[in-house]
Amino acid sequence: MNCFKQASYLGITATPFANIFIDPEDETDEAARDLFPKDFLTVLPTPENYIGADRIFGNGNADEWDNESDGNRNLGEFNDALIPIENEEQDSFFYFKHKKEIAYELTDIPASMKEAIRYFILSSAISDYRRDYTEHRSMLVNVSRFTLVQNQTADIIESFLNRIKLDLENYAQLPAIESMKINSISMLFDVWNKYNLDKVIDIDWEEFLQKYLYKATRRIEVRSVNQSSGASALDYHNYKDIGMRVIAVGGNSLSRGLTLEGLMVSYFYRNTMMYDTLLQMGRWFGYRPGYEDLFKVWMAEDAIDWYGYIIDAVNELKQELYKMKRQNLTPKEFGLKVRQAPGALLVTARNKMRTGTMVKRPITVSGRMLETPRLKGDKATIDNNEALCRNFIKSISASANWKYDSYTKSFIWKDIPKEAIIEIVRAFETHPWNLNFQPIALADYILDSNLDKWDVAIPNGSSDSTVGVETFDDTIHVNPEMRRMEKDLNYKNMIRINGHHVRVGTGGCSKIGLPKDTIQYIRKKNNKKCNDKTYLIKDRNPLLLLHILENSTKKDDDDMPIIMFALGLGFPDDGIERTANYVVNVRELENWVDDIALEDDDDDEFNN
Repeated sequence: MNCFKQASYLGITATPFANIFIDPEDETDEAARDLFPKDFLTVLPTPENYIGADRIFGNGNADEWDNESDGNRNLGEFNDALIPIENEEQDSFFYFKHKKEIAYELTDIPASMKEAIRYFILSSAISDYRRDYTEHRSMLVNVSRFTLVQNQTADIIESFLNRIKLDLENYAQLPAIESMKINSISMLFDVWNKYNLDKVIDIDWEEFLQKYLYKATRRIEVRSVNQSSGASALDYHNYKDIGMRVIAVGGNSLSRGLTLEGLMVSYFYRNTMMYDTLLQMGRWFGYRPGYEDLFKVWMAEDAIDWYGYIIDAVNELKQELYKMKRQNLTPKEFGLKVRQAPGALLVTARNKMRTGTMVKRPITVSGRMLETPRLKGDKATIDNNEALCRNFIKSISASANWKYDSYTKSFIWKDIPKEAIIEIVRAFETHPWNLNFQPIALADYILDSNLDKWDVAIPNGSSDSTVGVETFDDTIHVNPEMRRMEKDLNYKNMIRINGHHVRVGTGGCSKIGLPKDTIQYIRKKNNKKCNDKTYLIKDRNPLLLLHILENSTKKDDDDMPIIMFALGLGFPDDGIERTANYVVNVRELENWVDDIALEDDDDDEFNN
């Protein structure tokens, strides 16, 4: 752009992080300076009929967002379109750690992929029943960046599909009692029942099988879409009169720059550490006219988790854009502010993974509730954190009496000196990838602050069991908060709390410590739409929440803990952007993540 005396550049993106996180002051990167939106940034309104990431991955809590944003509309409305894939199942088929020099032969596909294909077949037949004969229908399969693996997967899918086609051709016209003896047909019926498709259309299974299934299935093709085949593999234009029905198998070539027409089913098992990459791979976002009730996304559990995190980051980005507009800030000023948000550190660290750069950044803590939803999973650390929390409660009880607040259902200690808070925060051990909560940086911030008196609380949860916690002269009995706890196989020694919600406490838990009339006033003032920030008002005490969590997903045969302790820190918003100095050693972070999370952005031919 510097070649012209006058030029204008307009960029429209659904993946804004790369542009906003550019440092416009970096004189060494001319391309970056061109890409930074120095003149204006604006949020385009989302059309009512667009099914975006927030409607699929949102946590359903519209209270988390400002009324001005369209990001609060129908959060999580399509959560039931997500079908989690177990990591253990996938890892036995697709090995992300393998190198291209190692021979790789895929002999079968996972049961969950077969289920997704059966669902696509049924959905396609339902569309025929609805007389959408000429509409394109697509299924996406994205399980590897390697072209060889993509082609092998496509071959196996084609064999699997041909078996179903043959059985439907030969047996679909038989009475159901006879045709159900055929395995491929009975498995289709199982999927029909599992997803309650009899509630979607007004027709019984036998009539549906005989009139629609084979006709809908016989035209389905399998295509590989990668560097070898190119985008021409999806030649929708040549099928404009009859509608293309395709299962498209590929990697990054398939996920970027291509529109999959009539995308009904997605099967996605990829691991990447880049926010923008995850958003770019989201082909399932879009318009689903006439089949909003049919589309499904099969996805690894950890990817669902990260998408949930990304949606929070994107919605927060929108909120800051609205504030920028109201305050007449320039994009340069806005970019600095966004880069100081706690969630920004995760974006930056991920994008620096291949460079080994040390990341140092002031992070805004004012008006924030910072938590520890990612913890180390070894017994020694779990036991040490529990002992630390128990000793902390006993210690502060020597000089402060606790009371039980029935309105917020919590045990509360008031006006605890910051020295005690510093001690527990500095010693509490989180997983290194829990970047929002850096114990040393936060302890140093509290030490240098004027936050001299704190409220400490233990929320009382919904568990039927109780955990005894000794105070100075008695014992309180706490009902733990019920939370999902699971190991994240992409990260070494990590336990995730509460899945893709990425939360320890409930939304608005920062109200604990406030008087009942103050809480009611805030709720009324904000039309009952109150997030954590809403309650972190000026002149209140900062808040330390000590969460006692019970594993709601504990199985008899796993080694997961039943009880874990976690922390939350709430910092009041006094109108000043106060920051803690965070430091991330990217080299150290690499030691805590599996190689599968560091895959390249581009397809690799891998033609052994």
